[in-house]
Parts: sequence; structure tokens; C-alpha cells
Amino acid sequence: MPEGYSKIGTLGKTFKLEGGLRFYGLGQAEQAAIVELKQVFVPPLGVVTLKRVEVMPQQTVLYLAGVLSIEAAKRLVNEPVYAPRTALPGEAYGYIEALIGRPVLRDGQPFGIVRDLLEAGGQRLLVVSAQGAKHLVPLAAPYVIVGDAIDIRNPPEGLFEPA
Repeated sequence: MPEGYSKIGTLGKTFKLEGGLRFYGLGQAEQAAIVELKQVFVPPLGVVTLKRVEVMPQQTVLYLAGVLSIEAAKRLVNEPVYAPRTALPGEAYGYIEALIGRPVLRDGQPFGIVRDLLEAGGQRLLVVSAQGAKHLVPLAAPYVIVGDAIDIRNPPEGLFEPA
């Protein structure tokens, strides 16, 4: 990831013939932020200007400067999208990447720290380092409470047991 940038999403399938690409934000804050940005970083291209962002009921489509054909757009499918942190609107609290490094509590007691975030079959998993082990915790689970710390309340049996 480039210095000073945060991952905000991924490029998806192409859209129409003029090089549009569907955008999938990491979360709601990232999905909303894309319309405010003028430039993003996409690894094969580097820093690229957003020519246009179309928000539709079921999808958001990005048109990147220099990506003028469906063939050029196809080469970017599944590439990550990064935004300059200084250009992200609002507080970083709502951004998924802001969870990395946050302390983790288990039923209100110090337990570990969030080391990473994984995408797995349509759900996000927190990689939690605790007591010399790594644990995968589903972010959207009802027992996961996100605040200044991640509090895991009444976790299901076996969640923190070694594999």
C-alpha cells in the first residue's frame, strides 16, 4: 500500500463499453467516500484521476482517466483501490481499515489486538492476535461491538480455542 493511503475498496466487473468499473467499498463509509474523491491509487496505474463516479441504486461505477476501453478496464478487475487519507471525508472512525491496530476486549476485559482484516466469501474477518495465537472473528457477528476497542461479548464456544 502506498504511504499515506488507505485501502477503500476493490474494482469489480466492467460496466458498458467506455471503460467503467464497478466499485465495491470495504464498508459504507468507503462506499460513500468515493464520490468525494478526485484521485485514487490503483496499483497497475498508480495515482489516477476519477473522471466520473456514477452512483446507481445497486452499484457504483468508476471511470478512471486513461481507461478508455473495456479491454483496458478488464485488466483492472479485482485490483484494490486506495485513497489519500487526507482526502477522505469525515472521521476515520467509520473506515474499515481504521480497525487495524485497535485493542480487542473479551467480555469487557483486555484480550488482544486487531492485526489484519480478511475478505472471506462475502464476509469480513478480523485477524486478532491474543495470547500468542491468531483468531479469526467475523466482523458482522452480533457479538462483535465496534467502538474505540472491539468488544467481543459472549462469543460462541470454540471461537478462541486453538484449531
